[in-house]
Amino acid sequence: MIKNIYEEFPFDIIHAHVALPDGYAGALLASELKLPLVVTIHGQDLQHTIHRDNRCKRALAFVFDHASQIILVSNKLKRLAEKFFDHSEKLLVIPNGVDAKKVSNINSENTSKYDDTLTLLSVSNLIFTKGIDLNLLAIQRLCTKYPWLRYKVIGNGAMENKLKEMTASLGLSHYVEFLGRQPHDRVMKYMAKCDIFTLPSWEEGFGVVYLEAMAHGKPVIGCQGEGIEDFVEHGKTGMLVKPRDVDSLVEALDFLLSHPEEAKAMGERGRKLVLENYTWEKNAEKTIAVYEEVLRNASR
Repeated sequence: MIKNIYEEFPFDIIHAHVALPDGYAGALLASELKLPLVVTIHGQDLQHTIHRDNRCKRALAFVFDHASQIILVSNKLKRLAEKFFDHSEKLLVIPNGVDAKKVSNINSENTSKYDDTLTLLSVSNLIFTKGIDLNLLAIQRLCTKYPWLRYKVIGNGAMENKLKEMTASLGLSHYVEFLGRQPHDRVMKYMAKCDIFTLPSWEEGFGVVYLEAMAHGKPVIGCQGEGIEDFVEHGKTGMLVKPRDVDSLVEALDFLLSHPEEAKAMGERGRKLVLENYTWEKNAEKTIAVYEEVLRNASR
């Protein structure tokens, strides 16, 4: 199929997103067509796939060997790549982004207020590493102090039923609402209306969902040591908590809930940072520069 496409559309570069399986296929095609290969790694390759077995690690090494340039979406992933493979000269961080126009339009119509309710929001696959259960435990400890607290969870996944059961057993049914999977435009509206975005996930290669919340001017909570450290500065553009640590999460939530003006200022600083530096337009500019450099090197 690629050969047929190439006859009609003689492309100059192959760009694969994720190393396995896409990058591996890209490497074979690039070798056969004698074209440069660019690979973008989003997280799974270096956080999970590489640990599966030696065959996967060798396949990843094959991709790294054959790629002209390897783009990683965060410095966390760059550090992992440097740990596993000796190709530091090929590695470049280009972060993901947000659609600024969508965010700006929604945000201008919806402004969050600390009034009769305080809404916490999570948007994620409902799997163990996302830390939704930690949010529930933290809310149980805070709901007496903040009885007007409400927590909305968007997403579905393997832990959905278990999390709902946990909510009931903790006596939080009045405070927590599971909204299931939602279309992106509706997710954006929920982000525009929430007060705090909290997702204490401890396996985040990047985390576009945090950017989207920040772009709506919301203070975000994430975990230390993850990809979000590239754009969340603790206490300035968001809050970073210890992974799998309810005490740390309670402390961060309590601070934001008890300091609404600082929480709002944090959200505004985050919004400014994202809209100036983390848009898809910025991503495209940097990616085009990579293409130009790769083509220059290929022509030498």
